[in-house]
Amino acid sequence: MKRFALIGRDIKGSFSPAIHSYCFEAMGLDAGYGIIDIESKSRVSDIVAQLKEGELDAINVTAPYKKDFIPYLGQINPRAETIGSINCIHACDGELIGNNTDWFGFAKALDSFPDFENVVIIGAGGVVPALTYYIDTRVSCPTHIIARNLDGLEKSLSLSCFIAGDQLTGKSTQAKNLAENFNGTFHSVGNLFREVAAKRGISVAEQAKLLLTERGIDVEIDYKTCEMISGKDIDTEIGVIEGRQPAYMGSFMQELGKTNIVRIYFQCSIRDQALRFLRREIGEVAYLKGLEHVPDRDYSNLESLKDEIHNLKLIDNEGVIDKFVENQNRDDDDRVRYSSLYGFDYGNLSGYDIVVNTTNKEADLVFEEVLGKLENFGFRTN
Repeated sequence: MKRFALIGRDIKGSFSPAIHSYCFEAMGLDAGYGIIDIESKSRVSDIVAQLKEGELDAINVTAPYKKDFIPYLGQINPRAETIGSINCIHACDGELIGNNTDWFGFAKALDSFPDFENVVIIGAGGVVPALTYYIDTRVSCPTHIIARNLDGLEKSLSLSCFIAGDQLTGKSTQAKNLAENFNGTFHSVGNLFREVAAKRGISVAEQAKLLLTERGIDVEIDYKTCEMISGKDIDTEIGVIEGRQPAYMGSFMQELGKTNIVRIYFQCSIRDQALRFLRREIGEVAYLKGLEHVPDRDYSNLESLKDEIHNLKLIDNEGVIDKFVENQNRDDDDRVRYSSLYGFDYGNLSGYDIVVNTTNKEADLVFEEVLGKLENFGFRTN
């Protein structure tokens, strides 16, 4: 007797067993079809083992696991590879072979229709990648996705969003907002940096100085960063990773086959960076005083800006200025170090898909701008 099953989460109400059992009987096949409802992708390896050991002959896969089986496949149909998800797997001589028949179902249903001028997809379930593949290859017209929320869409697209930027541009805040908005997971390379420093029993400032001579610190942090980029410890279908190097590391991984990557860079004027530094180090009063008295112009160097901040006559004025300059110099050192280590400048804007300037903008307006630009990558909030 052949054994087949549907793999997914919260699928107890599926009609698949009834439909397949009817077809098996009509075709005179000795086969059974069941449901295996798994709570997390950690169970995927168990299903793989059942396929390889012959306990299951083949499976259908539904949301949210259409991407999670791909690393276990020995072969994958080229169309399924392009779509980036599979819904059918069978075993052959101990090797798993994956395919995607969702797009074919749409083709059979829609090929007989006249040419489309616009397509609106209502909902954001696991078949969206296959449907958009069909539209792109057979119809080639504008596509709009309307969903009550982004839960289904994010699961179908598995976005990796990499956030980088100048200091004090609000990038960490925006990264956390994106993760929350898309029900995703937020990771910070800065937090990794602090964890490594704590493990070594030194301060963050002390570790920053050691980076110039101890290559091992970079190796440890970069290894953990690559693990995050690959999806380790990210249980959601969207991972938002903030730090200086992930976007470029993500580009390298994209060349190796990782898909659905969006790289965002936040920048702002050096005046805004300085004023935000005042707010962080001294308080809101200092920030408002700087906002009023530091001329709003393009400062080509720190020296001219230092003079303007000095004229504010704030408490611990010189200490704050020196600390700000130290921060800027450390940022410059990091760029030089990563350029020498990996051959890239993380401040080179050509390496990003989206660039957002936060100068003179409140955080909520910046977030709206980011969401608007993400629409170009298939994400809608309406």
